[in-house]
Amino acid sequence: MMERRLFTKSFLLAIFLLNIHEFCVAYTPPAATVEPLHPAGLRMSIPDERGITLVAYHIKINEDFDGLEAGHIAKDILNARNGRWTYQDGHTHLKRGDTIYYWIHADYQGGGYNLINQSYRVGDF
Repeated sequence: MMERRLFTKSFLLAIFLLNIHEFCVAYTPPAATVEPLHPAGLRMSIPDERGITLVAYHIKINEDFDGLEAGHIAKDILNARNGRWTYQDGHTHLKRGDTIYYWIHADYQGGGYNLINQSYRVGDF
């Protein structure tokens, strides 16, 4: 009987500790720097952090996302350069007043984490 109680207490303690671990390791990718380029192009980046192994950018121009869809632009960045995880293209044509909708996925310490419902309104270039 005592062994059964000990097992039950140990089991409940293990579940409790796992829940605390899940709560403590919650991660949110850092906010992105968004840079419309002139005459054409777009650069987006987040700072490198220890534990990030991949960053994916999902982008739509002037059209909001319906859930976690890929978007018009979906690009995986496999390496940080100069301390940032950067997506850049030279062909996206943007104009003042356009809205860039995006979400970011980051692989961090073996788990996948999303920063969703982000937007940037193009002002000056």
